[in-house]
Amino acid sequence: MVLTRARCVLVLALVVPTVIIAVATVHHRGSQQLASEVVSERTVCGLEKRTVGDEVKIVNASRSIGAGPESAVAGLLLPIWTISAATALFGALVAVNCVCLFKMAQAVRTVSKANVRPILSCKSSQMFRKTSVKGKGRKASRLRNCATPSSIASSNTRGSKDTDSSSEEWITISPQPITVQKCATMEGMDEPGSDNQSIIDDEVPTVMRTTLAERTLDRRIDRPMTEEEFMKAMRKVIEFIVDLYRNPAKHPVSTDMRPSDLFSLLPTAAPENPETFDVVWTDFYEIIFKKGIQWQHPQFHSFFPCGRSYPDILAETIISSLGNVGFNWSCNPTLAELDTAMVNWMGRALGIPEHFLFQGADTCESPGGGWIADTASDTIFCAVMAARHIKVQQELAKFNAEESESTDQTRTKHERTAEITSRLVAYGSYECHSSFEKACLMAGVYCRHVEVFAEDDYGMRRAEVERMIEKDVAAGLIPFYLQIALGTTSTATSDHLEELTGLKEKYDIWMHVDAAYAGSAWIVPSYRNNAGIDKIDSLNVNLHKFFLISTSVTLFWTTRQREYKECFRVHPVYLKKKAGGNDPRDWGIQLSRRFKSLKVYMLLRTYGINGMRAYVNRIIKMTEYMETLIVTIPNILKFGKTHYGLFCIQYHEEGMSQDEVNEATNSLWEFLNNSRKMLFTHSNVRGHDIIRVAVTLERSTEKDVEDSVAIFIQLLEKFQHLRKDRSTLGQFKNTGATDDCLVMT
Repeated sequence: MVLTRARCVLVLALVVPTVIIAVATVHHRGSQQLASEVVSERTVCGLEKRTVGDEVKIVNASRSIGAGPESAVAGLLLPIWTISAATALFGALVAVNCVCLFKMAQAVRTVSKANVRPILSCKSSQMFRKTSVKGKGRKASRLRNCATPSSIASSNTRGSKDTDSSSEEWITISPQPITVQKCATMEGMDEPGSDNQSIIDDEVPTVMRTTLAERTLDRRIDRPMTEEEFMKAMRKVIEFIVDLYRNPAKHPVSTDMRPSDLFSLLPTAAPENPETFDVVWTDFYEIIFKKGIQWQHPQFHSFFPCGRSYPDILAETIISSLGNVGFNWSCNPTLAELDTAMVNWMGRALGIPEHFLFQGADTCESPGGGWIADTASDTIFCAVMAARHIKVQQELAKFNAEESESTDQTRTKHERTAEITSRLVAYGSYECHSSFEKACLMAGVYCRHVEVFAEDDYGMRRAEVERMIEKDVAAGLIPFYLQIALGTTSTATSDHLEELTGLKEKYDIWMHVDAAYAGSAWIVPSYRNNAGIDKIDSLNVNLHKFFLISTSVTLFWTTRQREYKECFRVHPVYLKKKAGGNDPRDWGIQLSRRFKSLKVYMLLRTYGINGMRAYVNRIIKMTEYMETLIVTIPNILKFGKTHYGLFCIQYHEEGMSQDEVNEATNSLWEFLNNSRKMLFTHSNVRGHDIIRVAVTLERSTEKDVEDSVAIFIQLLEKFQHLRKDRSTLGQFKNTGATDDCLVMT
């Protein structure tokens, strides 16, 4: 506002005097012309005619307009007075202009000292002006604050009951939506390895720097956070997020926390009264964030590439702001419909066969379809339960008519159901995820782990599965479910899907593919090692692995929608089904759900298929580059093959037995992680301890990889030195981590 007023004053200071001078000049010239005409008339009539009354009047009139010397002096007074007045007015306006400019400069200096960067701006607000400046060869937008805090403070325009103009100041809110702007001083922020490492720009203040007056406790209890306080808090959060992107190595990758450390630091109960966001933020940053594991770190090489992207973050914010609870279609049609559409979008993007997708206008009548779940564990449990329900119904149908029409039909049916369930058997390899075993435990069925071998790259083969099935059938058990892993937990290897599909028809079993790890990489056609997938019953893919979506989003598809839903379909009167509506609640055990399809929608729209392919290719390329550097290091031995951006290593010295290799590998893993400079994951594959290595940061560069390898070599040398002292080595031994905590799904 100050700059706007200063501009107006400057314009007035230049225009008004000019107009006045022009008017005075015209007026002066007009008076001179009129005087000359009267003098001419007096000359013609002659002075000797003064005695004539009419001529006397003429002489008197000519004198009044400057016909003689006295009239000339009087004629000069008007322009002189006009010029003097204009000069005085011009000086006054210039003085006011200088005062306004001085106040503006003073406000800019005051705000600049706060070391803040503008992130949000209101396009239609008069608080900003937008100029075009050049940065790195292209134009960029720079926003400058042109108002002092006092000049933009005003009463709440909405007339809220909480507004108290005598004790509070509010930021003027534009009716237009707030948009994120990229400042010239942020130029180069998107490029990995940019030299511009600071998010703080002393030159560009922000309107959200305005100080809000403290509110009374009663007002805070009535409304703990106002819109203005929320805007200021969001500015802090946005700057924090951008700083994480630009400075991912700012904090140690791992933590020195021990069990119960944070629990002991926190109060034993929640506060009675509201606390300000600044207080809450300080505790979060110092106690929670800085003491946590930094998954988005260049030296974080654990688990898997856990996605994160700006579209995903924006979608999360919108989802939370909507506050939707998607019980069924009627609760929120857009949630249900967008879920359905994204199942098809992702299916086609990953190359899933069409008969797994929704077909036709009435999606409920489609043979195929799917849903968006929280985790792979949820979908695997649902697949086991659906398969169990189908098999139990098949066995119950074998009752003859006399038995089914007995007087104690209900009890007989339930007893028979329990007896059938107690004989059901599910199969999966030793390398499939632990969620399979947990699902069988909750379903109350047998869980059979099939042996895998190194010559098969630890992938499950048909011959071994069939041998176990025949053995169980001979014992009177009922095979009903086979889980196939594409991208196993420990090494990202895959079971031999194509040869396993023949077991589906032979033994009438439900065949499910867990592609939690590998599935997202199918966005790149060359990574689709899924021959035979068209013959299975269902599959799941985790989008928070490889797909730049934060935990947790899992997609599930099936070719048997109607049979699958029978296991979960109930009809309470308060959740009446809309005809033709695809109710999300019919797809699993959960009723409430978040609007997660919006995350998928915004990511695919913002990145596009080609953008996601470029990201997946880059991450896998970085892992392969890291592998070429690590495997050349003495005493580091590669274990197995590289799959989907994951390779495994062991520590090995000449003459070591397998047990000694395991002990040394496990000790090295502990030592690396305890250094807080790098983070890896440990696993065990059929008796072999290994260290899993993956490049996980989205913006990782070759320099990041080289830095990680350099740190690894330094720590390895220190580890080898300490190994000479067996008494020192004891502190690096395994603390009891198990395979179950290896990967979150």
